[in-house]
Amino acid sequence: MKLKSILFMSVSLIVMLFFSGCNNGNNQEEINKIQQIAYSSLSAQEKEEVVDKEKAEINRIEDLPDNTYVVLPKYSKDHLYSVTFKSSNPELGDIILFVDIFHEKTIGYIIRK
Repeated sequence: MKLKSILFMSVSLIVMLFFSGCNNGNNQEEINKIQQIAYSSLSAQEKEEVVDKEKAEINRIEDLPDNTYVVLPKYSKDHLYSVTFKSSNPELGDIILFVDIFHEKTIGYIIRK
């Protein structure tokens, strides 16, 4: 009886680890896609300023900040992310864009000073 419960717990653990691993892979794919969409919308000059595009900060958001310059007013609020690229230009600061992953478009950005 004890062997059956140990076997059941082991199988359950393996299944849980398998599914959590699949979820992390899908999540990483989505993060890479968001990063790629944002980076491809940068100008050549902005791309030169990016310190390390692989280390972009990506966050799920519900609303755009008030100071957002919107380039595509129709977007999915349920699939909205902010992407922040560290900039080598301290006078202008970091580059912040907003991506709608459902439509696979950059929909706006924060105007840099």
